[in-house]
Amino acid sequence: MRRNQTWSVVDPVIDQEHLVQNLMQELDISRVLAGILVKRNLSDVEKARSFLYPRIDMLSSPLSIPGMTEAVNRIKKAVDLQEKVVIYGDYDVDGICSITILKEFLERHLPVVNYYIPNRFQEGYGLNPDAIRAIRGQGCELLITVDCGTASVEEVELASRLGMEVVITDHHQPGSALPEAAAVVNPKLVPAAGHELAGVGVAFYLIRALCQVFPGIDPLHWLDLVALGTVADIVPLTGDNRILVKEGMKRLKETRRPGLRALIESAGIRESELQYWHLGFILAPRLNAAGRMEDAGAAVELLLSNSETEARILADKMTVLNTTRQGIETGILKEAQAEASLRAARGEKVLVVAGEGWHQGVLGIVANRLVEGFGRPVLLISWEGETGKGSGRSAPGFDLFQALNQCRDHLERFGGHQQAAGVQVHRSQLDALRQALNEVAASTWEEQSESHIVIEGELELHEITKELAREILLLEPFGLGNTSPVFVLRSAVILNPQAVGRNKEHLKFQVGVGGYTGQPVEAIGFGMADFLEQPLATQLFDLVFEPEVNRFRGQERIQMRVYDMKAADCLDNPRDFTFHLPNLDKSLFERMENCIKAGLRDSSPVLVVYPTLRCLQKHLLGLKRLFPDRSLAPLHGCLPQTVMRRTLQQLENNRPYVFLTTDAFFRHVIKARNISPAAMGIALWPTEEMLSDDLLDWQFFQRETPEPILVTGFEHVVPVRIGSGRRIIYTNRRKTLRTMSRDGDLQEAGLTDINERIKLRRRFLDEEPRWIFWDGTFGGGLPQVPADQVILGDSPFGWYEVENLLAQTGEVKEIVVAFSGDDLQWNQKHLEHLYPDGEYICLLYERLRRRRGNIRLSKDALTDSRGMNGRNQALLSGLRVLYQLGRCRIVKRADHYEIHAVIRDLNLSDLEASPFYLEGIQEKKVLDKWRGKLVR
Repeated sequence: MRRNQTWSVVDPVIDQEHLVQNLMQELDISRVLAGILVKRNLSDVEKARSFLYPRIDMLSSPLSIPGMTEAVNRIKKAVDLQEKVVIYGDYDVDGICSITILKEFLERHLPVVNYYIPNRFQEGYGLNPDAIRAIRGQGCELLITVDCGTASVEEVELASRLGMEVVITDHHQPGSALPEAAAVVNPKLVPAAGHELAGVGVAFYLIRALCQVFPGIDPLHWLDLVALGTVADIVPLTGDNRILVKEGMKRLKETRRPGLRALIESAGIRESELQYWHLGFILAPRLNAAGRMEDAGAAVELLLSNSETEARILADKMTVLNTTRQGIETGILKEAQAEASLRAARGEKVLVVAGEGWHQGVLGIVANRLVEGFGRPVLLISWEGETGKGSGRSAPGFDLFQALNQCRDHLERFGGHQQAAGVQVHRSQLDALRQALNEVAASTWEEQSESHIVIEGELELHEITKELAREILLLEPFGLGNTSPVFVLRSAVILNPQAVGRNKEHLKFQVGVGGYTGQPVEAIGFGMADFLEQPLATQLFDLVFEPEVNRFRGQERIQMRVYDMKAADCLDNPRDFTFHLPNLDKSLFERMENCIKAGLRDSSPVLVVYPTLRCLQKHLLGLKRLFPDRSLAPLHGCLPQTVMRRTLQQLENNRPYVFLTTDAFFRHVIKARNISPAAMGIALWPTEEMLSDDLLDWQFFQRETPEPILVTGFEHVVPVRIGSGRRIIYTNRRKTLRTMSRDGDLQEAGLTDINERIKLRRRFLDEEPRWIFWDGTFGGGLPQVPADQVILGDSPFGWYEVENLLAQTGEVKEIVVAFSGDDLQWNQKHLEHLYPDGEYICLLYERLRRRRGNIRLSKDALTDSRGMNGRNQALLSGLRVLYQLGRCRIVKRADHYEIHAVIRDLNLSDLEASPFYLEGIQEKKVLDKWRGKLVR
């Protein structure tokens, strides 16, 4: 289960490390924040500084907006002549805030400034002829629009004929013709300027420009409402908008405006705790409710009010209206979803849904909900007789305004912008409109058929701190154009999951990772309680989250707000690999690991048998990516005696672990124990003895496809000289890797992070060169990749290693042997040192007896075999066998170990009581069988 079908992790800035370091030093910020800035094209120190710490003096000049000079001149004339002015606005929060700030400014210079908001239900959006006549009839000489008017060509012409001039301030997309107004102030007239102001932003810039003509007034007084209106209108929070909202938020927290204080209090928020998300999700819906349900004028009066008593009454009214709106919205959403589902099933790309008498005040909200649910543009229409009024919301990549413009012959009226629009349509034109919109979408828009989430980067658990969460807030405000960064934590352990919330709809848990010794991190996933159906206790999961500081009862804790999660072996984007192998079944190892998961879900012990310890170790890296450390129980001859005995006891006690063992250990040790038949048995590359075993109900995993042809005649040549197409080169020695590889080659061999291996495999599919170095590691979600050839740069230690390679590719017809007989002999010598024969061990024991325990070994020699020569390796391995047989004791001293012989007879047949010795015999048998395959 996952909410988003694909995850996209932004590539790390490895090749831009110098830029990250520079930002860290110059701005004194963390690597995480510096990396985010570089990824967002803010690598220049001064640009990054301006982004993190914007100042009000960085705002663009208001005179850079087209029409501003003309508007200022006309309004100055009105002030000079003391004309009667009316402000005409929209009924949403943007329009309400625009009216409020412009009215308060103009009232300082004019005796009477009125405002007019069209009734949403009777008049609809924008200027209309009846309103123009009524306003002029009241003696208005100058009409100033806010957040509307750019498309009102005929209405402005009517006003002119009636003797009333019009100044338009707007931010909506202009059409092919502009009104013949005294001024049209709209940043969209010069898109190259990059202004993305909301309507209230344009009104504020008009005030800034007017303050240059009428000095003595600080325009920053209105920044609280500018911030609220800007956030509510969902414009990009970049450039000037970022400055306006960030500075405005400071003033909102200290506002002396009775209306805003009452609204915040009515919403149950303390002013000091006000956050950016409160503006769009808590305060704005309450103000919008006035225009949606009754009259938007009540919201304007709330913001204009100087009376705390009146403000509280109006704020409470907003809250009641919002509650009513929510109930109506739920009912309409249920009806609209039913029709939208049918139309989506028919393949319609734009969902045009109509209903009788739907409340027009909630159509936009419901349309937005449908877009979220279906991922397609939605136009929702409410019929009143033969006329339908509607609201549309777009989906990513679809320009709704331009689409409606192409379908204007079927519309009586329309307006809006790329993401949202309003329409009026005759009932007879509905089918034609629906068809026309879908034809436009079919030719201009490609639907995103799967939900998608963009991830800023990967974090380790120790990096998730309160300090990081606070630092990320420097990027606020978040919104369109400046999204809140989310991260991924890989292979997380889910601890103490539980459903919380009034309806138990949320998921609360703690997060740990293997090897992490600190305190688990708290996590919350809103609306994610259904994830409790997943095997959270027995598997590891990747989490997409945002770090935040949770404040509760005076305490602050770091918390992960989780947005999505998936089993660790699921690919971030499965299409990365299924595109190249569309018809390939699940890999052998995926099926095997799914079998392990099923056993753990049933709380059964799972016994996995590998042909050799080497094969087990090649799978262990992948298994550690899938399952918590506590669930993995290796059981083989290399373990200390105490660990071996404890693990065997756990198996006998039916502990629900994954017991990883070898064929030799199973046959000679486990079969002699009291193992419950309820345990699940899994064998990879089973031997003939395993195939006939009846101790458990076995699941065998092996390839059944024909063996490829072995081609010999190459010895350690670079892969560019071998074959063609996609090539996988197997190596198990660093020396060979250095000999065969070149700078820039893809080297998966040796990597200890499965996710890094997956990234290299994705590059292998998409880039040159067409070869990649593998080391035989398998499982853990490593995806299959197509290959034309497998090249053996080193000799495997058995045919099963070749099978491990082939099981991770498509159909390979040819295996190129690029190693020599000397390499095969090296493998033989390596095994002889790692697993000395019986004669060597008996001779070692005799020498130990003669020396009466006079053998000293450093602690490093007994615990670390890296870089050890063959002689020392054989000595340690021989001592391991003797220790398992009870023929020696090891005494720990301060800086060394003393080895003492236990005087007893030792025959070659006694050695078969050592699991380690028996595993060595099996390793050598497997190598001999591989040698025979080469020479036959």
